[in-house]
Amino acid sequence: MSVPEFLYKYMTADTAKIVLETGRLRWQSPCQFNDVNELQKMPLLEPSFNDGWKLYSKKLVEMIYHDDVINFTIYAPWTQIILTEILQYKVLGYCEDRTLGLVENKIPSLKNDIEQVLRTSTEVNNDGSLRFYCLSEDENNNTMWGYYGEGHLGCMFEFGHIEELSTPFHEAEKVSYSNEPVVVGSALDILLYGLSAELKKNTRLAIYFHKTNEWANEKEWRVMVKRPNPNDEMYTDFKFYPKELTSITFGARILDVKKLEIMDVIRDQYPHCKIFQMSVINGTSQRVEVEG
Repeated sequence: MSVPEFLYKYMTADTAKIVLETGRLRWQSPCQFNDVNELQKMPLLEPSFNDGWKLYSKKLVEMIYHDDVINFTIYAPWTQIILTEILQYKVLGYCEDRTLGLVENKIPSLKNDIEQVLRTSTEVNNDGSLRFYCLSEDENNNTMWGYYGEGHLGCMFEFGHIEELSTPFHEAEKVSYSNEPVVVGSALDILLYGLSAELKKNTRLAIYFHKTNEWANEKEWRVMVKRPNPNDEMYTDFKFYPKELTSITFGARILDVKKLEIMDVIRDQYPHCKIFQMSVINGTSQRVEVEG
């Protein structure tokens, strides 16, 4: 999925002035997400490991006795070892059922709860080094104006990617929404092939880029970076390029004094920015471009 050309950040007027004056954006640790349920619901595997290992034994025997698989190199190292043993049993004249029994005895049921394994891994990775910046693809979201935009008293910043500068928003990933845990793959595939790059990506997205349906109206995108030398701080203020900021929109209820203060900074440091004003026209909120 391609990243939208522009992404939007709703904020209070005071925060907008600080961002413009400092040229910095506050990237948060995931422990500061406003949904306390985030990072709590772990993704699933279907079939699970407890079911997958039984299917795994049968699959390996079928591969040798029926599919005549001879190229073992595409499989995980442990699978290659077991396939070699099964091939030896076949050469020795063992019947399929006898071989299956021998293989099942060699492959223990995996007792570890995959949810707990992922939860522990998430807690280890959340060591203070992860930073997120959260944006929206929606430039006219009444709910976002009300909640993040200080009841329409704030501002909305529009950011664009500058390819030659490899700006970070190009790496943004879309947040998915559902009330059910995300299925990221099959335990059988993991047993056969090991942890693929696709599975690792799906797991990361399911943990850090997934929320319940009640948040779907935010149409959120997130950028995640790993910060060196983690410490106890819950945020980092990273610099951004002035040209990444392509426009600024004032809320429908912004106070004139706040607007004038922000306009002064825009003229001085961001003269390239387009300026918009949210206005209610015939009962509909509209984003109207104004002269700087």
